[in-house]
Amino acid sequence: MGEGIEGVAVGPMLTDDEVRADGRRELGDEALDGRQPGRSVGMTLGELAQLMVELGCDEALNLDGGGSTTMWVRGEVTNRPSGGGERAVANGLAIFSTAPKGPPVRLAIRPGSVAGLAGAVVPLQVAGEDAYYNPLALPPGDVRWTIDPALGTVNAAGELVLATNVAPAAGTRFVAGELVAQAGSAEARVPVRVYAEPARLELVPAQARVQPGEPIQLSLRALDEQGQPLALTPALAQWECDPGLGRIEEGGRFVAGPAPAFGQVVARVGTVAASATIAVGAITRLIEDFERTQLVPTERRPAQTSGSVALAEGRAASGMRALAIDYDFVHLATVQSLAVPLSRELGDAVALRIATYGDGAGVRLRARLRRRPPANEHARSSPSWPITRLGAPRRRSKRSDSGIARAAPRSGRTSSSR
Repeated sequence: MGEGIEGVAVGPMLTDDEVRADGRRELGDEALDGRQPGRSVGMTLGELAQLMVELGCDEALNLDGGGSTTMWVRGEVTNRPSGGGERAVANGLAIFSTAPKGPPVRLAIRPGSVAGLAGAVVPLQVAGEDAYYNPLALPPGDVRWTIDPALGTVNAAGELVLATNVAPAAGTRFVAGELVAQAGSAEARVPVRVYAEPARLELVPAQARVQPGEPIQLSLRALDEQGQPLALTPALAQWECDPGLGRIEEGGRFVAGPAPAFGQVVARVGTVAASATIAVGAITRLIEDFERTQLVPTERRPAQTSGSVALAEGRAASGMRALAIDYDFVHLATVQSLAVPLSRELGDAVALRIATYGDGAGVRLRARLRRRPPANEHARSSPSWPITRLGAPRRRSKRSDSGIARAAPRSGRTSSSR
């Protein structure tokens, strides 16, 4: 068992920290997540043993490791299995309680923390437990809520309504405090942050193609300075849409207009905005027909790759000329390519198409698309800016703005006309 293990199920765990009057010891179980970058990479056996010591265990048994590691408590999965959900298993360890129910001694509030935009409404759930961890139903009238009015209020429906007017201190984006729930002698506290406006917004999908009259749901996401989501009530957003493109209905539902169009839908919260590019129907624009093209030197990988690229007449989908790639990949026992750099502005295109004619040799024609780097950067010094590769085998439609032919050792010819 090494670093990055999917998961670990541990039990039973016996501890001498709290020996009962009758001499019996406490029994417990642990489920440890793994193989989830950004959340957990798992544990080695040595790390697992050290954790058991830190938890005060006298004896512990490692039951399993992998995607079947699941902690299920009273009808709910409480860990995050590495496979994304529960897996069918042949056996498991079950612990049942027969202790009678008593008054609440612990409360749990969901969500466990609140971060949202001013004016957002956040549903709250509160659950109680007695001294034996029995779940207790708490009528709304039994829970007392306390929060600074500068942060918000809790309404009769048990929703936290964040204050609409907040004034963060200089250099900060939010005001912070606590929400407190009390039932009997039990109490729970939840941290609360209220933002005057988000660090950024996202519209999903960012690009879409729809038919005239067709609706599509746009989802608006508000994010804080760390990229974490903020609670956002749809009514807080202001939408902008050209009437010729379509209209925005309540909740971000876009309905396309009756005629082909191309444009953007914009959503704003305060001074922060996000946009989505929408194409209604099909509007095509010719990017390259090779009729007046001046080719730049061909890129060869490796440098010994044999072949040539030229503009030739015949076999053009339209017009007289096409781009012809002649290649001879026989002499090198490695992956080879001939690349034709073409610098063309694509604008806000949502789809690309290229007409090709091959010789049936099975060579793949691929395209590499590069997003324009920021104004203060240059392509040569910015190798990490996004690259998209699109490809398809012969006899299929390709989508590209520049072609790269790759194949195992063989020779042949491919023509592209647009």
